[in-house]
Amino acid sequence: ERTLGFYLSSHVAFQDLIVRAKTKNENWWSISGRPIHDEVGRFFGFRGFASDLTKMRQSEVELDKMARQDALTGLANRQALRRALDDALVGAVRRKHRCSLFLLDLDRFKAVNDTLGHPAGDMLLKLVALRLTDEVGAQGQVGRLGGDEFQVVLPSMSSQADLSRLAQAIIHSVSRPYTINGNLVSIGTSVGIVASDYDGRTSDDLIRGADLALYGAKAAG
Repeated sequence: ERTLGFYLSSHVAFQDLIVRAKTKNENWWSISGRPIHDEVGRFFGFRGFASDLTKMRQSEVELDKMARQDALTGLANRQALRRALDDALVGAVRRKHRCSLFLLDLDRFKAVNDTLGHPAGDMLLKLVALRLTDEVGAQGQVGRLGGDEFQVVLPSMSSQADLSRLAQAIIHSVSRPYTINGNLVSIGTSVGIVASDYDGRTSDDLIRGADLALYGAKAAG
């Protein structure tokens, strides 16, 4: 049996009011009640019932998290990356600065899958995700589009020097050897970079630009 204390300033009936209990752990309740008066009409309190919603709320939070995360790496998924890029563009216009986008494609990843198998490939993708997150840090949002494609949304970085330094750091980090099931694995990555401008370009425009830049990088070797 649990006790729930709360205060309502108006003495009116209420139903299915969602509240968070003031406890150390996060507990949520749905409460319903009606005012009770004594024999002379003075307000005496409320009588009603409460239902514990904590598990349901936790399930909703977990489902929302799963909808925004890549199942394999735990990074942002395609939908979450799109929202992050949309938000970055809106913020860039509002604060009069530019944002940028990286599109990454791993080099020689297929060879790992073909020679060591898909479980090794999955492990490699997880390790790459950790290295990308370490390099980007709080500067942006790292996510996986699918396969061996990753994306980085940089809400407030646009100078060519800064973008180049970060891209080179990412390439260097991803290119360091990995040990997977006792096997030494070496891969690389190509990076396509695009920066926004004050010309009304949309998220789709930036994604196409990054894709073209990535194609150019791979074509140049």
